[in-house]
Amino acid sequence: MSFAAITDELPPEAESAGRDRCIMPIKPENIEAWLNPEASSLDAMYAILDGKDLPYYEHKLAA
Repeated sequence: MSFAAITDELPPEAESAGRDRCIMPIKPENIEAWLNPEASSLDAMYAILDGKDLPYYEHKLAA
């Protein structure tokens, strides 16, 4: 079994955590299309990545 994680630039609120990349979440309604792409649908795959969820990240410094 294998997997790949697609990463993106960090959102501004997460930069101070000391990372330079974050996992790119795919919207639930796009998961089926992402996992079962058609061979000629590269533009559709890019559209899924462009329409990613944009969560807000919070972190706390450990004591």
